Amino acid sequence: MHSAIWTRSSKALGGLGKHEMRVKRIRTVKSGVRGKELTISQPQERKNAKVQTRQIQVERQLHEVHVNVAKKLEEAEQQVGELQSALELAKSEFLHLKSKYDVNPNTRSDVMEVFLNDLERANQVILQWCIL
Repeated sequence: MHSAIWTRSSKALGGLGKHEMRVKRIRTVKSGVRGKELTISQPQERKNAKVQTRQIQVERQLHEVHVNVAKKLEEAEQQVGELQSALELAKSEFLHLKSKYDVNPNTRSDVMEVFLNDLERANQVILQWCIL
C-alpha cells in the first residue's frame, strides 16, 4: 500500500524521486516558516519603530527642558548680579549716611551737658520770678 501512495504522489509531482520529493516538502515547509517569521517580525518591527519614535520625542523634550533650564539659570544669575550691585550701593549709602549723622559720643554728652545747664538756669530764673 505504501508503494501505491508513493506512486500516486510521485506521479502527481511529475515523476520526482523520493529524494526530490523530500527536498520539495522541506522547501515548502521552510517557505511556510519564513512566511510566519515575516508575519511575526512585522509587528515586532512596527513596535520597534514606535519605541524608536517615542525615544526621539523624549530626547527632544529633554533637550527643550535643558535649554529652558539653562535660560532660566542665566536669567537668575543676571538677577543675582543686579541684586548684589544694588546691595553694595545700599550699603555704601547707609555707611555714608551713618557717618554723616553719627556724632561723636563725647560731643553728644558735651551738648547735653550744656543743654541741661541752660535748663537748670532757666528753672532757677523762673523760681526767682515766682518767689518775688
